[in-house]
Amino acid sequence: MIDKKRAMLCDTVGMGKTIQAIAALQEEDLTAIVFAPRSLRKQWYKEIRKFSDLKPQVIYGSAQLRKEQYRTGKDVYILNYEKSLVDQDYISRLDADCIILDEAQRIKNFRARRTIAIKEISNRLNPEFRWILTATPIQNTLSDLYSLLDFLNGDTLASVIDKVSPKRGGGWKGYHYMRPGIAGPYDRQKFMNAIRGMNQNDLYSALDQIMLRRISDRIPPSVKTYYLDMNADQKSLEKEFRNNFQALIKDDLFSVTNALALMTRLRQLSNTPQLINPRYTVMTPKLKEILAIAQDMVSFDEKVIFFSEFKKMTDIVSTMLTRYRIRHAYMHGETSCNPDSEKEKFIDNKDVHVMLATRTGEEGHNLQVAHHIVNIELPYNPSRIGQRIGRCDRIGQSHTVKVINLHSQSWIEERILDIIYEKEELFDDVINMHNKHIELDRKMIRQIATET
Repeated sequence: MIDKKRAMLCDTVGMGKTIQAIAALQEEDLTAIVFAPRSLRKQWYKEIRKFSDLKPQVIYGSAQLRKEQYRTGKDVYILNYEKSLVDQDYISRLDADCIILDEAQRIKNFRARRTIAIKEISNRLNPEFRWILTATPIQNTLSDLYSLLDFLNGDTLASVIDKVSPKRGGGWKGYHYMRPGIAGPYDRQKFMNAIRGMNQNDLYSALDQIMLRRISDRIPPSVKTYYLDMNADQKSLEKEFRNNFQALIKDDLFSVTNALALMTRLRQLSNTPQLINPRYTVMTPKLKEILAIAQDMVSFDEKVIFFSEFKKMTDIVSTMLTRYRIRHAYMHGETSCNPDSEKEKFIDNKDVHVMLATRTGEEGHNLQVAHHIVNIELPYNPSRIGQRIGRCDRIGQSHTVKVINLHSQSWIEERILDIIYEKEELFDDVINMHNKHIELDRKMIRQIATET
């Protein structure tokens, strides 16, 4: 990382990317700004204190308190991504040799306000070192790389394009930025055009200059899929929503947003109709299975993390567990949740055998105390499955992690399994420099609808 100065550290989850970054800062005596998800700020603070002599400062609280914190003269300032929008002027005045983006897939959308703000801060400070930490540099498509490369700097982005683009009339002439260091839509199109026509070996060579990636040689997790029936209510509602979905996509220019909304409804029905009708009280097969697994964890004195795509689903499960007197931690992204307190509750309390988690629980948390993971439903993005597994399957884990996928035998979940396998192939292939991509666009949605 030190030698490359502008680098993407893409080790698989659990390989210690945070500690590597801290060690590099310590070795070179660098000052730094770390952007991280809100739930990971305290972890960064603790690990800097534990593994280095550097003095960290977490940025939090009111505007006046934050103003004072920016003036403390510490070595490392740790703040969540959203602070780039409200504190841009203060951050841009800090003395920083290095800017680190943890869980850097947060800036994959080059149009997002926080992405633009972070790049503006980086370009105003112009630090010698810029490091990206992410186990998933490509979450959905190859275009996810675009914004990450642009953060490292325009020269890096242009270099990758140059190496994979056919040379015409004297070669590559560079980018024209909307503002210094921030590539615009025109440049993104150049990037995508070059990627679509790329040579696999050239892409490998281009990314090899900036991407550092180690693959864990630990025993892989065991994965089982539990196939669950749906009850009569679920089947009846599924038929209705699927008919609406099929009717919608008959239009050649159907609304992708409306189609995805109907797909979400179908996914929710696979869990429980209560996600659509709060007055529905029948316990579905999936809820029964969740309860049975939780009760087993209590009986066997083991710990499990349940992940769901839907906050309302984890709310329903939380209510059910409370009704059956099963103590549990609950990590979600709303302001009412303190992720550090919930994590400590799960780790330190021997009577707490269950954690419920939404997407917030996927990022950066060390939860080796559990060696069971249950995916209540699978995300569209397979790299997020790896993120979930990595909460437990990391350095310090003494057991083989056991993963259970709860699969309702519904039309939509059958189709998502097929997508997941295709995207898993994409993710593995891209990281190993093969050329595949997939997007949930009209073409893919229609393919989902028409294949059986």
